Amino acid sequence: MTLSEAAAMLGGRLDLMKFDIEGGEEMIFQNGNEQSLRGVSAVVIEFHDRFFPGSSRPFREAIRELPHVEVTQGENSWFHFEHC
Repeated sequence: MTLSEAAAMLGGRLDLMKFDIEGGEEMIFQNGNEQSLRGVSAVVIEFHDRFFPGSSRPFREAIRELPHVEVTQGENSWFHFEHC
């Protein structure tokens, strides 16, 4: 399922999206996908840069233009988007 499909299935709005996909972040976000995150209030993501160097870069680039607050707690990074 793509991010767009998930958002459409839930009416275009998601309160929380969690990613723990063992380095697959790069595959999902390598083409941007920031439009798919516009209806998401918060994202929790476990980055795996220690195993797959640079895998968090596409996600960070996808959200670069979206106003947000980031908090890291343990292995999880929480992103609250100010557009919601």
